[in-house]
Amino acid sequence: MEYQFIPVKRLINIDGFVSCFERSMDDNYVFSGEMHDFWEVMYVEEGRICVSADENVLNLNENDIIFHKPMELHKFHTEGKAKIFVMSFALSGQLKKKLEDSSMTLSLRQKEMLYSIISLLRESSDETDYDYTEYSHIIDGDPLICQQVVSLCENLLVSLSKDSTPIVDHPRSFETDMFRSAVLLMDENIYDWISAEDIAKKLNISVSYLKKIFSKYAGLGIHKYFLKSKITLACRLLRRGMSVCEVSEKLSFSSHNYFSTVFKRETGRLPSEFRKEK
Repeated sequence: MEYQFIPVKRLINIDGFVSCFERSMDDNYVFSGEMHDFWEVMYVEEGRICVSADENVLNLNENDIIFHKPMELHKFHTEGKAKIFVMSFALSGQLKKKLEDSSMTLSLRQKEMLYSIISLLRESSDETDYDYTEYSHIIDGDPLICQQVVSLCENLLVSLSKDSTPIVDHPRSFETDMFRSAVLLMDENIYDWISAEDIAKKLNISVSYLKKIFSKYAGLGIHKYFLKSKITLACRLLRRGMSVCEVSEKLSFSSHNYFSTVFKRETGRLPSEFRKEK
């Protein structure tokens, strides 16, 4: 009898964890904006959360999940008490493209899959602080649990990439419209520079009101937000093979040294180091 060897085609892989935790928060809790060079997924166990991710503003309710891709600027605040489960990790494989810019409501089966991960971690934890429970040390300290968590997570990611219900709860208000419009103006001028005064003038609002909007939905000043947007694009250009000098000039930085300084401040690495890691 002849046996056929069937190779396993790995469509998605968790290559390493950065953090994993549960957190309970009071009403009007604000998590200020950040971006990082790894994936992050946030699941709402209880309550309601308003998330800003790049130019998008989204309401997440209980049983909703959102993915933040590498170098995506994101922020959130609670509306009432809330509880979240967060994992961040390095991800590879062709299915990861389907998770970019995605947010969804879990099906009953997907919820069971996620809670199998949470239950495993809870059972392995001896922490008594129920407002914040860190699980990273459990994943790092026990190879068997790490393997279980990776397998369960990858199964969930496969399910989410092929069968999920997108969230369409984008709150509409004058503020959110102005925020999206301002970010789009930045995107249109990403290869040049645009000031807060120029943006406010184009949107027919005051600079002070524009700053208030960015503080609320981005947690950052306007210039800082624009710089982070440029660095996000710089990462993509470096990954495509452009040189540090080419990227610096394409994004209109005043000098290559200034570009390298800003890049390292925002990513923790020099652009030359980042380019070598592609």
